[in-house]
Amino acid sequence: RHPATHFDYFEHLLGFEGTRAAKYGIRHFVCLAMNPKEANNRSVALEVLAKLPEYLQRDRVVAVGEIGFDKITDTEEEMLQRQMEIGLKLNLPLMVHTSHVNKLKSVERTLNRVEASHGSRAGSFPRARCPIGRAVSENVMAGSVCWVLTPPRSGSRSWFRDSPTLSAAPLQDFWSE
Repeated sequence: RHPATHFDYFEHLLGFEGTRAAKYGIRHFVCLAMNPKEANNRSVALEVLAKLPEYLQRDRVVAVGEIGFDKITDTEEEMLQRQMEIGLKLNLPLMVHTSHVNKLKSVERTLNRVEASHGSRAGSFPRARCPIGRAVSENVMAGSVCWVLTPPRSGSRSWFRDSPTLSAAPLQDFWSE
């Protein structure tokens, strides 16, 4: 309901949670975004997105996310597109949310949006910078421009933000593992 609530949450994730994790020897990383579940309040979403780049440029932010669809509305699609553009501008990968209500439709619509962006000169999102979780259909994902994230077995987590390929495997390779 209020943009300040989002900013307080971002600060909490970037401050308190990182400090708390460090006490236990954990390096804390975050993804930040206007979550699809809250994106349908357009005026709030636009205010949050106006300040989001400030937070995304902070240490320990590794991606724009979760973005995607919840109720699968045009407003959610607009916010998805705007956040894709922010991610591209800041050279950050996307972390995609899939709807709990109609997962197949949300994945298809997300892929359509990413592929449309990938095909245009302005706003083309690199295919290896859009991980989508495992809980989606192989038939929908096969041949997609999105990849499933496959982190290294050990070592630093900086690969997520710093790697131009996100240490990712094409989806068709992932499904055959």
